[in-house]
Amino acid sequence: MSEISSPALRRKLLADALISGAGGVLLILGAGSLAPLLRLPQPLLFWAGVAMLPFAAINAWLGLQRRASRPALQAIVLCNACWAVYSLLVVTFGWLMPSVAGTLIVLLQGLAAAALAHAEDRDLRSGRVAG
Repeated sequence: MSEISSPALRRKLLADALISGAGGVLLILGAGSLAPLLRLPQPLLFWAGVAMLPFAAINAWLGLQRRASRPALQAIVLCNACWAVYSLLVVTFGWLMPSVAGTLIVLLQGLAAAALAHAEDRDLRSGRVAG
């Protein structure tokens, strides 16, 4: 196990948990209302929200621990990075045809995931996590 020696990394994990959890709940409860506004499929919004909840729970759990395995922390970074890349690809290659609002939402949440991945990875690489 690696010791999470940085309160900053713990805060990032907890922020990631809060953002992911809130986004997941919003997508689950609001999929029906958001789908026509964003011009995104309702099942996609719903299941994306469902997928975000366990991710949020894992982030919260890791953020509250004094020790966590480096691979678990790297997996969080990888998940955020993949979400960011996929968000860009969905819009760029026209896999979905969202409205302008939908495009902005997809790109902004992708940017947020990329920023979190970068910040968390920077802490991991800078040695703020021992082991």
